Amino acid sequence: MKNIWIVGVGEPLPVDGINERLHRCGKQTEFLSKDNNVKWITSDFNHSKKINRFNKDTIHNLNKYELHILKTIPYKKNISLIRFFSNFIFSIKLFFYLIKIAKKNVPDVIFCSFPTIENAFVVVIFCKIYKIKSIVDVRDAWPEIFYSFINKKFYYLYKIIFLFSELITKLSFKHCDILMSISPYMLSWAQNYSSRSQVKMKNDRYMYFSYKNNLNMKKNNDKFLISHVGNLSHRVELETVIKAAQKIEKYNKNIEFYICGRGELYDYFKSLAKNSKNIIFTGWINERKIQEILSKSSLGIVPYASSFDFKMGIPNKVSEYLSFSLPILNCIDGHLSKIISDNSIGLNYKNKDIEDLEKKIINLYEDKEKFKIFTNNSKNLFLKNFDEERELLKFKELINFI
Repeated sequence: MKNIWIVGVGEPLPVDGINERLHRCGKQTEFLSKDNNVKWITSDFNHSKKINRFNKDTIHNLNKYELHILKTIPYKKNISLIRFFSNFIFSIKLFFYLIKIAKKNVPDVIFCSFPTIENAFVVVIFCKIYKIKSIVDVRDAWPEIFYSFINKKFYYLYKIIFLFSELITKLSFKHCDILMSISPYMLSWAQNYSSRSQVKMKNDRYMYFSYKNNLNMKKNNDKFLISHVGNLSHRVELETVIKAAQKIEKYNKNIEFYICGRGELYDYFKSLAKNSKNIIFTGWINERKIQEILSKSSLGIVPYASSFDFKMGIPNKVSEYLSFSLPILNCIDGHLSKIISDNSIGLNYKNKDIEDLEKKIINLYEDKEKFKIFTNNSKNLFLKNFDEERELLKFKELINFI
């Protein structure tokens, strides 16, 4: 039995409500707590809803683990100065909090999700001081991804602004004991970005976002439902989906689109689809309702821009779609598109190409044999690479190894 601390922010928490859909840190915490002493240290700020949960530091004893929630400065936009300030202040508070709770019980290992940049740096420093093993799980290409959102005329100015962020990112990646990531390409980027030593790279791992097996929940449905589950931000190319849906509605009333989730562009996207009866916006819904919708769905859609980071990884909703044996419609030109093509689990369409998406949807709707093959292949790929129980066992082995 090990003492394990998990540091991860920005994810749903079990205290957020009944049937809350936990993400990577939550699942790892619950799984490891079966036979280890686990503390999950996180933020009071609900990233999806942009609100503070309790507005104070709290500790919750949940089944077999402790959830430590630290008060955080709120922010309204995902990319903003106040968010960077919030992250920085939280990391300082985190460092001193780790010192405080270490007086009672020093952990054997600390697992830290990345981002944020500052949290990972603080955890690696703390682990070096206390001679504790550290694992950094790279899920996003911060700070490099920020350069894709800026005016190119100010590139060198932003390089100066992010110089400190780049430095501590490289130090965190280079000096943690094990570097993890969500795909082989993201892991390779992190290793190369930090000039990580060959000796340390031998123990590094990648583990895809996994999901629990929902294959037996699949239900028949007269309608052909295409579902998207996720945060509705500026990174989602939902205009393309809406316009393709509007074209399809004119000649096919049996195809419907479910958009599940909220976000900063929720009202904008909903206004674009206000006259479309075949597009349903559910708003924020809990895990049980998501399962209900996906169990009746025919396809899962991944409508994201082919940005630097998305090309290297696989969005977590992909494993969720596959857990219901749903074929995938995808426009990210990268690792995911190759997986889809190589395993015949769906179709790739071109970014912002309304006609191409419309064509691919109709193709899968009309070609029943191809749809059946893709559905079966999705089921098999899920069991092979994305089954939650299997991936969590691999993670447990990694914890025991370190």
